[in-house]
Amino acid sequence: MNKANLEQFCHSELVKLKIHLGQGVLLMSKMLVLHEALKFIEKNVDNDITVESVAKEIGYSKFHFSRLFKSEFDVTLQGYITERRLHNASKEILKGQNVLNVAVKYGYDTHSGFSKAFKKHFGYSPKVLSMFRLAEVMFSSEGVEQMNTENLFSKLNDLSNVKYSKSEHHEISIAFEYAKKCHEGIFRYSGEPYINHSLCVALLLVELEQSAEVVLMGILHDILDVKYSNISDLRSLPFDDNIKEKLDQLNELIIDDDFISYDESAIMIKLADRLHNMRTLEHLSKERWNEKAKETLALFSPVARKLEIPELTMELDNLSVKYIENQK
Repeated sequence: MNKANLEQFCHSELVKLKIHLGQGVLLMSKMLVLHEALKFIEKNVDNDITVESVAKEIGYSKFHFSRLFKSEFDVTLQGYITERRLHNASKEILKGQNVLNVAVKYGYDTHSGFSKAFKKHFGYSPKVLSMFRLAEVMFSSEGVEQMNTENLFSKLNDLSNVKYSKSEHHEISIAFEYAKKCHEGIFRYSGEPYINHSLCVALLLVELEQSAEVVLMGILHDILDVKYSNISDLRSLPFDDNIKEKLDQLNELIIDDDFISYDESAIMIKLADRLHNMRTLEHLSKERWNEKAKETLALFSPVARKLEIPELTMELDNLSVKYIENQK
């Protein structure tokens, strides 16, 4: 290579190097700007953040920064903010927060609007996450029969917070405090406080997808046995007349072939009550095992079968057979 060509080559390479260095500086500048933008979004995603507020924070115009963001991340700035909000919303739902409350927090006016956006992004509705949370709380490693009153109510509190409205959740808490006072000083054959039985019945009703009203009645289902004798005595209860009347009907309900004429909510409470009693039957004398097991097979299992609740039917059958076999 002669001297002229060498000088031309060196000049060409120097120009390339300057261009490369310039591009590197520009790239580094872009990365720093985008990094600051992402930090700002993450810090303020729970607030009323907008494309304009992000661009202003970085010192860019809305148009210029939106183009830069889209070119680097292949998603619009507004789209990214929405994704981050939905991601944070999903974490809160998994922690047990009410879906509607989460929707409002993240700027959605309606439950349906939030659900549509959520499903479009994740491919499933927020209700699915609520069900995951429900299953996680319900099927924890510790069985409810071994839990103390505080832990039982904590479990019920978590479940009702996920499944029911804020006002229904509050009423369930009131029912617990009321029933706790009614059953104070009363114990089951196992030695545990009687209120634990009421809480276990309520938890079973949640598992059986019953309404908040039925769960509330499940908590109160035995108060007529310990404090009240008839509906006139129930008038002092801090609940509406409909619940008081249903509690009185529940007290009169006897599971038999004519069960279908009764309110289904009352029947569900009776079934949950019997299932928990069967789960704890070991604490009764062996003489009672046969009586309760045969009664369950003859009356309660057929009712659960007619109501098409296979899991409940199977457990009632299995427990009954277990105690009958142990009598032999």
